[in-house]
Amino acid sequence: DTAPDHGDLEYITPMINTNVKIFYKKKIEKETGDKPLFTETVSVYYRGSYIFNEKFDENFSGVDPNVNFDQPSSFLIQNFYSSGVSGWADILQNMRVGERWLAYIPWQVAYGSSDNDAIPGYSTLIFDIQLQSIED
Repeated sequence: DTAPDHGDLEYITPMINTNVKIFYKKKIEKETGDKPLFTETVSVYYRGSYIFNEKFDENFSGVDPNVNFDQPSSFLIQNFYSSGVSGWADILQNMRVGERWLAYIPWQVAYGSSDNDAIPGYSTLIFDIQLQSIED
């Protein structure tokens, strides 16, 4: 869906909490290509930050991922539901291989109301995610 009154950001409605929306902007868009399934493992580059742009995690260091220097991470999509970051699972299942999205994940489908390591409860998280491949 498109929300024209939100700066042309698009959104998806998470599967486990239909009361919130995950807004996103496509930085790299693909018209065709595979979208991963719930049961598949994906390879991604990502950078996580808080709404004030303070980074808390990343697996690439420059402006863009560099395949010569940066190493993507592998994730089994369904594990995001048990780890408490179900918003990641919703985003990844809507991305096509090769796409890069800037996703705004509300606390309800991020880590929730409890602190998680260095991430305070009730944190809306911003993720710059590039879906490199589907591994299986």
